[in-house]
Amino acid sequence: SNTMKSTEIFTSRGCPYKCSFCAIVATFNRSLRFRSIENVEAEVVEVKKNYGTDHVVIADDTFGLKSGRLEALCDVFTKHKISSWNCDTRVDAVDPESLRMMHKSGCTKVAFGVESGSPRLIALNEKKITPERVIAAVREAHEAGIKHIEANFIVGSHPDETYDDLMQTAALIRQLPISFISVSITVPYPGTPNFEYMKERNLIETYDWSKYVMFGKAPRWRTVHFTSDDLLAYQKKLNRSFYLNPKYMLRM
Repeated sequence: SNTMKSTEIFTSRGCPYKCSFCAIVATFNRSLRFRSIENVEAEVVEVKKNYGTDHVVIADDTFGLKSGRLEALCDVFTKHKISSWNCDTRVDAVDPESLRMMHKSGCTKVAFGVESGSPRLIALNEKKITPERVIAAVREAHEAGIKHIEANFIVGSHPDETYDDLMQTAALIRQLPISFISVSITVPYPGTPNFEYMKERNLIETYDWSKYVMFGKAPRWRTVHFTSDDLLAYQKKLNRSFYLNPKYMLRM
């Protein structure tokens, strides 16, 4: 059959950054742990041999942060003839050379966490990137031949987001030649700076964690400038304006 057999592999856990919306900080406290390349290679060999896996999803929170590892892992994928793989990373963790290397070893999709197109909001989030770097990274991934590029955004990534910030995100999205977009609604995970900020301002209406989902239902919290309904409406608006854009239709 021509179905793709895929598996997820973690090569590291955690992330050294401290973005205000992110629960990784709460769980791993900014520590970063790496598996050895030999250990990852043994898993690649095992899944290929025992299950005929031909596509690997790198499940790391942020792939490619430690220099030298990316090259070594690309070599592993090439050596064991993995047909394709994909990963999530940061726009400042890649450059033209690393992206070409990724493409050569079978990387067919890269997802970038962008969150917002507003420099003010990126600073509040402590994300430490710039909209210029986002545009450049997407272009470099394209030029390297990576087939699909995804960008992830969050409505209310910082609870002080205004409509103007959101419109800067919409403007950035229009400039990105990407294949997929993911727009989620901020979730005030306990242990995150956003949770503290929103709790202090009485913006959270329930502490029933089963209600804490990113997609699909009206949140039981709000942000400073957006009601719960606004959050949902803006999420839909950003998603729609991307997928219904004639430029996107032509590209696909």
